[in-house]
Amino acid sequence: MEDLQFNIKRSLTDNCSRKLIISQQRLSYEDKDIANDTFTQFDKDSILEYRYGVIWKRLYLTFGREYQIFIRNKQGEEIKIHFKSYFGSNKKKYREQYIAILNGLQLFYFDEITNQLLDRFHKDEEIQIGNVTINKEKVIIKQKGLISPKVIEIAWKDLKTKNYTTNFSIYSALIPTESNIAYRYFEDWNTAVLYSVIRTIQKH
Repeated sequence: MEDLQFNIKRSLTDNCSRKLIISQQRLSYEDKDIANDTFTQFDKDSILEYRYGVIWKRLYLTFGREYQIFIRNKQGEEIKIHFKSYFGSNKKKYREQYIAILNGLQLFYFDEITNQLLDRFHKDEEIQIGNVTINKEKVIIKQKGLISPKVIEIAWKDLKTKNYTTNFSIYSALIPTESNIAYRYFEDWNTAVLYSVIRTIQKH
């Protein structure tokens, strides 16, 4: 696959056009303002998780939007890619750029992470995505509680899912109101990976 390159202009006040390079070897983003050291780079094998979303800018009426994508590596370091559109300026262009970047991240990095998790699952290994543990019998979700963690266990035959623009929900058909947990693409790391893994297992 050929490298993907994007020129990111973050806002009207950012005079620089910053280069983003998505390649088979590494992710590189020109997010620094230091001479001779402008790029943050994550090697492919170090990339761990991502999250993304659109922030709407409102003051009585909606006047803009900010596209945000966060990528985190195994060392806990983050790359933040963001750019803004105000009053409809470049709205279509930025929307297409946002989708193209997400598709590139999926194609170059997160499809492989998803497939590795599925391979482990099919080898009867227990896998973990965030606070969700998945094995051949059930899905186990451990939520934080005020006193102690709340653990929800859902057998595969009872597990239901719903996907929306901003979140992915998992619940039990037996007790849907008590077991419904929503994972937000913008707030929860690797929600897209969780979606792909669970939906793939459900299909097969």
